Amino acid sequence: MIYKKHLVHDMGIGIMGAVKEVFQNIPDYICHFHFLRDIGKDLLLDDYQRVIKSLKDHKIRKSLRQKKRYIGEKVRDEIGLIEEIILGERIATTETKSLPEIAVYTFIQWIFEAPRQSKGYGFPFDTPHLDFYNRLKKMHQELSKVLDNGDRKNKKSLIKVCELVKVVLDDKKLKTAVVNLETKKVVFNKLREALRIADPDGEKGLNDEGESDIETIEDKVKKFKLWLEDDENRKKIYAKMIKQIEKYWDKLFTDPIVVSTNEGKLTIVPQRTNNILERYFFVMRKVGTEKNKVVLH
Repeated sequence: MIYKKHLVHDMGIGIMGAVKEVFQNIPDYICHFHFLRDIGKDLLLDDYQRVIKSLKDHKIRKSLRQKKRYIGEKVRDEIGLIEEIILGERIATTETKSLPEIAVYTFIQWIFEAPRQSKGYGFPFDTPHLDFYNRLKKMHQELSKVLDNGDRKNKKSLIKVCELVKVVLDDKKLKTAVVNLETKKVVFNKLREALRIADPDGEKGLNDEGESDIETIEDKVKKFKLWLEDDENRKKIYAKMIKQIEKYWDKLFTDPIVVSTNEGKLTIVPQRTNNILERYFFVMRKVGTEKNKVVLH
């Protein structure tokens, strides 16, 4: 995106080549959001794909959907109560006729709501498959407590679901990928916090322009890089991240641009992102999805 006398772009080979060829005399800078996204993909993608593949191989989503349909038929008369429990409008009590089934049904529904944890940034900022796995783990922990602390009679559905999920949780390769992914996400989130954009706790999604205090941001990223290099093990594991930060440093952090206008000199702080098109396509995809939903109904 060209604004006055500077250009903000992503790190794609095509755009980098075009900028070098066509905009030779215009200062150009790297979009902080795209910089973060590319670093995150390089760091997290392999482990994330292992998580996705393992969950797919176990066919756990299909199994849980089947179990949910089966339980739904059994507790049809109490389906309204289940919806109230899911929405947090009511707490399940021993007064309900099918408490174990309701607990299982509610947990399964909650697991499939994992994508709601996403903030609208997309991968690698959002990792819905990891969230799905962690919800599986949480469900297994809670349902296991119920089984361990009471009679197993009339809890067939609960037992079956626990057995299904346990197979997934006992997968050593999947467990290793999850541990690696979560460890690397901690480091990635530290960089997000240092760059003050796409905040892990933020709600702006692609509308996040980040904070504009570039000197403070530069200082925090510098400290983050030193933190990586301070430990030999971290330095080795995150060598590629360090290299990318060094490579693009001058295009990430720059002094404001002073330009001459009819009204005198004007100081311009380069934009930190070029997310305008991403926002447009995100909205169009969302609109298209909503239209398809209407057609399907």
